[in-house]
Amino acid sequence: MFFWFKKPKVILECFTTEELVYEHAKIDSAVKFFPDWWKKTKKIENNVYTIKNCSGILEFYKRGITMPLWAHLNIILNGDGTFEWKSSNHVMEFDFHDRLQFSRFSENVGYNIKIVTPWAFRTKNVKYFIMSNPIYNHRNLINYMTVMPGVLEFKYNLDMNVNFFLTESQKTQIEIDAFTPLFTLHPLFEEPVEIKNFLVSRKEMSKIYYPNYFIDFPNLQKKYASKKKIVDYVENKSKCPFGFK
Repeated sequence: MFFWFKKPKVILECFTTEELVYEHAKIDSAVKFFPDWWKKTKKIENNVYTIKNCSGILEFYKRGITMPLWAHLNIILNGDGTFEWKSSNHVMEFDFHDRLQFSRFSENVGYNIKIVTPWAFRTKNVKYFIMSNPIYNHRNLINYMTVMPGVLEFKYNLDMNVNFFLTESQKTQIEIDAFTPLFTLHPLFEEPVEIKNFLVSRKEMSKIYYPNYFIDFPNLQKKYASKKKIVDYVENKSKCPFGFK
């Protein structure tokens, strides 16, 4: 006799305090964000099989998770490592990493901007995801800015900031429409992922971010280790010594 057990789902909880972001720009499966040029492309054009037949791209979207941009955004690259920006709403915040932090990669023409998103992600256990550039949705950005890829987990690190690498030596204006995919996440594990979006109050969000209340480290490595230590301490403290919860 064989028993078939379904793989347990990994619940990806996504929290925001912004009502309109929650209503119109939820975190969702990337398969809902195929670009317009893809939709207009036929599988065969001029007797040639097109990119529409590429299983690699199809799987990229089928297995991906996307955060759509929650505003219309204009960015002006001044050509000297500085930038200006304007958005259609107030829910937009930028930061950056100094070029000195990655000078051997940036060389003399590259620099960084970071979009601070209105979302926090959380999973119950440590599960790794890879963040990458949704290049097929970013055709107009390819020559100027790209998502800096990395591997993330959301048990100890809930922040969803998106780092972009920029290369431009002349003044350039970039326009990004609302609901354009900002990045793509792919799980680095076999279990299926269920995305759950939540609208929470600022008070509730502060409770979700409770480790930040107890630490203040400018060093990123120490900050992550401190968050981990606090979360583990709180979880262990809440467990009964006799094994009951």
